Amino acid sequence: MITALPALTVSAIYLAWNVCHRERLRRQQLLCRRVAYMLWAAAHVGEPGFDEDDEPDSALDRRLTTYTFFHRRHQ
Repeated sequence: MITALPALTVSAIYLAWNVCHRERLRRQQLLCRRVAYMLWAAAHVGEPGFDEDDEPDSALDRRLTTYTFFHRRHQ
């Protein structure tokens, strides 16, 4: 039993580190997606369908916001 304790401790430390590492990666990927969407939206300002007065394409808008969680302001 005493010989299994160090292995259990090392395993617990590794699992805790792995959870933190995956969370940091998830946050970094989310940030990259948001920045990519922001740059994409800024590049298309002034084009038909992207003005505030135009009706947004709901299917495109829904796809973009689903994957980026970066919601555009709607009227």
